[in-house]
Amino acid sequence: MIDEDGEKQWEVEALLDHQCVPLTDGTGTDRRVIPNKFKITSYFVKYKGYDEASWQPVDNLVNCDELLETYKRSKGLHAPKYT
Repeated sequence: MIDEDGEKQWEVEALLDHQCVPLTDGTGTDRRVIPNKFKITSYFVKYKGYDEASWQPVDNLVNCDELLETYKRSKGLHAPKYT
């Protein structure tokens, strides 16, 4: 698929897994982990027409908001615990 800027985009078939890190507050030596708060950093993505899935950063996943919401709902990954 080609987007409006002429860039090639791949169509997401499925989100298979996710990785997350604890959220932190502060900087330097004042930095602390916020209990029970996580940020999803990447998803294990299966693209249509490809046999292998790959880890992709969240920012690479565009034009698949509905699929992301369905995945999050199925895994219980909603606020306030996950961002």
